[in-house]
Amino acid sequence: MFHVGAAHTVGDLFVWMADQKIMFSGDIVFTERMLGPGPAQDSASWMRVFEMMMSYNPEIVIPGHGHAGNSERACADTYNYIKYMRAEVSKILDQDGEIQDAINIDQSRLKYLKVNERMARRSAQSFFSHMEFE
Repeated sequence: MFHVGAAHTVGDLFVWMADQKIMFSGDIVFTERMLGPGPAQDSASWMRVFEMMMSYNPEIVIPGHGHAGNSERACADTYNYIKYMRAEVSKILDQDGEIQDAINIDQSRLKYLKVNERMARRSAQSFFSHMEFE
């Protein structure tokens, strides 16, 4: 059982079952569902935690939300989303944009994720709110 930093919450941890190559990620990983803006709101830390967790090369990832799958699915639905949003919010911040600009980030490629319509704008605002003070 490992705690290496904040992800969705400040206390997120993962459980590694080495013999079976199974990773229980808790809310570090969401699959098939858009990430919720967690109380930690530190997406840079979330990425570092995810990278550390994936360094174990799990064959199976049991996420906090969604179905069990492989590391590629975990990366696609969690890590790549965080990376994309951080890049888009950085562009807005570099142009002295406002939080209202963040809600217009094109997240259409993520429509396959559950609760996308409900969470996309809130998630974008959360990324902006935290990154504005990094």
